[in-house]
Amino acid sequence: MLEQPIDTIDEASLFRLIDNQVAEGRDLDFKRDLPGGNDEETREFLADVTAMANAQGGHIIYGIEEDAGLAVRLPGLEVADPDAQILRLEGKLQTGVDPRLIGVQTHWVQLANGRGAMIMRIPGSLSAPHRVTYKGSSRFWGRNSRGKYELVS
Repeated sequence: MLEQPIDTIDEASLFRLIDNQVAEGRDLDFKRDLPGGNDEETREFLADVTAMANAQGGHIIYGIEEDAGLAVRLPGLEVADPDAQILRLEGKLQTGVDPRLIGVQTHWVQLANGRGAMIMRIPGSLSAPHRVTYKGSSRFWGRNSRGKYELVS
């Protein structure tokens, strides 16, 4: 699906997800928008990433719409400074996850409509489980074919 080097993923690669009616699953998650800066959206972002790392790893694609889990449109994201957004999200990962995630890659794909899409490649972690520690939180997340779920003891 997206097994090529992350920096070779382009608009055509993303449109193939739509054309082939690729569904979200254990290793793929579609998001229409980037997470905002409020606490709730930050916790949700960290939960999404740690759930993937605690499972087998995978990709989160921002800027793609889904319907019933299927990729249906690529409207993209209107972002003035993609590098600043990447740094913002990577900073949240550095300060809101324990133990720290190693090997997360982020790539911006410029789209023909002037917008862009952001792909995060999260490796399956050898130091799992990772927990979300943002602002006093202490929750562990996993992921299966239906999405993320809280790991409880």
